[in-house]
Amino acid sequence: MSYEIYTDYLHKVYNPKEFKAVINKATNKIKEFRKKNKFDSIAFCGMSGASIAYPLSYNLGIPLTCIRKPGKNHFSNNRTYSLEGAINFNKYIIVDDFICSGNTVNKIIKTINKCSDNNTQLLGIYLFDKNLSESVYDNEFESIIGSIAIIN
Repeated sequence: MSYEIYTDYLHKVYNPKEFKAVINKATNKIKEFRKKNKFDSIAFCGMSGASIAYPLSYNLGIPLTCIRKPGKNHFSNNRTYSLEGAINFNKYIIVDDFICSGNTVNKIIKTINKCSDNNTQLLGIYLFDKNLSESVYDNEFESIIGSIAIIN
């Protein structure tokens, strides 16, 4: 069966063969990273982060922390951002597709720091379509995250 996929940037998610390869690679890379860097949550925001976060949580047995965008959570009591899922964690990673402006990563970090009951520490970021962010990755992104590991 042949079909056409329309998407601006999530082609690896909408194509089942590519998505399977993305999930397998991410599972293996994050499993290796976790051997040396113990963390207890995977944080994400939006559709691109969710697309990989749920299968990773299932494959690795790691709880998820979802950062809801403003107005997207009907049960948030009108908070600007809210956390859903795991909220009592110490160390976490972020998963997303790529970095464009750094706004999503910044939003996740700031929301977790503001809303979490614990002193949390971001240990790494896994980008499943890092090639789309190469131009930003070396310059602006470096200043956003400092010494945080890029899991690749």
